Amino acid sequence: MKSPLIHSNFKKSLNQAGFTLIELMVSVGIVGVLASVAVPNYNRYTAKARQTEAKVSLGSVYTVEQSYTVDMGGYSGCLSLLGYNTPTSYYTIGFNSP
Repeated sequence: MKSPLIHSNFKKSLNQAGFTLIELMVSVGIVGVLASVAVPNYNRYTAKARQTEAKVSLGSVYTVEQSYTVDMGGYSGCLSLLGYNTPTSYYTIGFNSP
């Protein structure tokens, strides 16, 4: 004969709220699929933002160089002579000396 204490504990454990292992594995799978879609889109977005930032920086260097050319009659080999402050960004802007 089963003791009433064991039987009541077993019944209580069946009524407890919680998640099963299968439910947790399904939710992990769903998160994995969403992450596999989101990460490439995020990388594409950040690459596009960096390219836009580089284009804007090069455009401002071009404008400063054109102003310097009009004033001095030639191009400068140094961005600091132009008064251009290089912003902190992903790309580096400058000239290589031969």
